[in-house]
Amino acid sequence: MRLPNSRRNQKYQRNHMTIQKVILNLTKNPRKRFTVLRVAKETKLSKKTLYSHYTNIYNAPEEIKKEISKSYGIELKNQYSSLSKIIVDNNERLFYIMMIFMAHNKDIFIPICNNLANHTILFEMMKITFPHLSIIWFPLNAPSPIIGRSE
Repeated sequence: MRLPNSRRNQKYQRNHMTIQKVILNLTKNPRKRFTVLRVAKETKLSKKTLYSHYTNIYNAPEEIKKEISKSYGIELKNQYSSLSKIIVDNNERLFYIMMIFMAHNKDIFIPICNNLANHTILFEMMKITFPHLSIIWFPLNAPSPIIGRSE
């Protein structure tokens, strides 16, 4: 019995998220190499299913980083203009978009935030966000502004 396309797609996405979560968790300990068998056992999926998602499971952490960066870039582009009507401040809007993205992908961001080896993903997200930030640079030797002072 074959599942309808939408059900198959949902199952594929759920399996993909599970595989990503397990791989990100297994990279926590660099001395413990993760293997296809270990990932299959942790995800309770077959090796065939794993290979349908990642042809080379050992490159999966790098591929996951690229997938997340690409998804975040798309989300940033899509949400930026629509949130401009609700959130006027540019930096607040960017922060809000990042938090929404992380909340929607919490299953993946929990292992990312818990594992120093995965922090490069957060760095990549910041690299994508940085060009959009509104930053005021002060000239060298200029007195720093005092907070709470209105002149």
